[in-house]
Amino acid sequence: MSYIDIEKAWALARLRLPHNARKINDDRWERYWDNASRDYQCQTGISTVLCKDIIRYLMHDEKLRRGDTVLDIGCGPGAYTLLFAEVAKLVSGLDMSVEMLDQLRREAERRGISNILAIRSKWADYVPRERYDLVFSAFCPGVNDPVALQKMEKCSRRSCCYVSIGDGESPQPLYQLWEKLTGDRFSNEGYDVMYPLNLLLESGRNAHVKYFTANIDASVPSRKAIDSYIAYFGMFMNVDDDKKKMISEFVSEKSERDIYHIKFTRSIGVVSWDVL
Repeated sequence: MSYIDIEKAWALARLRLPHNARKINDDRWERYWDNASRDYQCQTGISTVLCKDIIRYLMHDEKLRRGDTVLDIGCGPGAYTLLFAEVAKLVSGLDMSVEMLDQLRREAERRGISNILAIRSKWADYVPRERYDLVFSAFCPGVNDPVALQKMEKCSRRSCCYVSIGDGESPQPLYQLWEKLTGDRFSNEGYDVMYPLNLLLESGRNAHVKYFTANIDASVPSRKAIDSYIAYFGMFMNVDDDKKKMISEFVSEKSERDIYHIKFTRSIGVVSWDVL
């Protein structure tokens, strides 16, 4: 496939992501992530062990080196930022959510880490003051198109790394609920790392991918899961009493003793390359 063919295929795949298919008010989007900050790590189910494995891989491949400066785009509460800080000279954690960044600052202070700079900004609005040795993005919705990849390169003096799903399959609970509430069928295919990987290769970059297996195993109180789903769908639509009931029933069906379980295995793709 040519660069244009890959670009078109990726654009079509992104249209199957809910936040691209349905317009979201920016304020609602920010409020959702602010509210999600407290239980973010628990809800995603991505383990610290996996994050450490990815960091070790980047060091082995010399995309990350001791004394580096790192930009972590869409850093959230700092799952990767805090680990980068153990190796890097300075880590800039970029996120649009005030609460996510507050979580990062508090955890850094608790651990006695002083080489993290928290920056509040949307990736599209970010204007870097310097170039970084490594520009990194993991599961950031704002870094998901050719323009975003090009901007990553412009911010880097040496290396870039893009982390996302490696299988393109939908996480079943959320998309099952989308179909139940609206009849819409969405997919996570737009996040598949094969699209950016193939674009980079077609552009002459020395990009390569390493796959990791993530065993997602998250448990939260059923009431919290219901409230989280209501907040999520509230970004896209009016969640009336009927929809709230459907969400409550959906969560209850997948709960045991008022604990909601999400358990599945996911392939994670780590695409890394050196800038030209």
